[in-house]
Amino acid sequence: MKGIEPYKAINFTPSTPDTLTRAGYFCVIRLDKYFWKMNIKIIVSILAVFIGQHLMADNIQSIDPSEILYTTPSIPNELPPLSEFGGNKDTKIFPIHEDDWSQIEFINHTQLNEMQNVMVEYSAFEEKNRRKVGWQNVYVRRFPHAPLFKGLNAKKKLFTILSAPEGPPPIVHSFSEINGLVTNGFTIVLGKDVTLYGYTKGMNLQALGASLGENPDNQSLVAAFALLNKKYGLVLVDWRSQFILTGVDSAGQIQIWRP
Repeated sequence: MKGIEPYKAINFTPSTPDTLTRAGYFCVIRLDKYFWKMNIKIIVSILAVFIGQHLMADNIQSIDPSEILYTTPSIPNELPPLSEFGGNKDTKIFPIHEDDWSQIEFINHTQLNEMQNVMVEYSAFEEKNRRKVGWQNVYVRRFPHAPLFKGLNAKKKLFTILSAPEGPPPIVHSFSEINGLVTNGFTIVLGKDVTLYGYTKGMNLQALGASLGENPDNQSLVAAFALLNKKYGLVLVDWRSQFILTGVDSAGQIQIWRP
């Protein structure tokens, strides 16, 4: 294992491209019956399927299911608590694809050793299943998350330390449908193409992740980590890039752990 190394240049993995998720971008869903004004690519894809079926009716081919690859190497074993989205046409939300949930996430420092063990196992799995354009299998991360920090006004403390206002809650979706609105969810815009998202459970801050756009201001996320690590001891995990930001040393250097 490479272990701890000092900060040089941290590049996080952006969220899944070509989905509805765009960090720092709040879309408006139009709730007309049978129509979501979210992404024209979905409509184009549906049309392409019907047209393709018509054109290839006389040239049907089969494919071995084992040759179908996954687009992401790892996912959490569960999504956040969701509620039905009952907004109107002017409701602002933050869309995030279900495959992107918790790919970059803050973790309570008490779970660092557990996270390191999981990432070592995951790293070997990812390398074994990696193919040229995808992955043969998906690694499902199974462990309960401890609250990030507890107490009255936990969410307000987060906004205060980051000097940022509360944004609209995330809405989780797949490529074909809306799963639901994150219960007690929120967002925080940190910088260009960088948005934090999460939810509270009771009085506790239960989850906090980061969604990155195509050209993210990575330094804004590193700065947020430094503040949250110093105040609450949080560590930051990037599952796709396979590293953990574990702390800040006396010289102000970010400490990075890799499997």
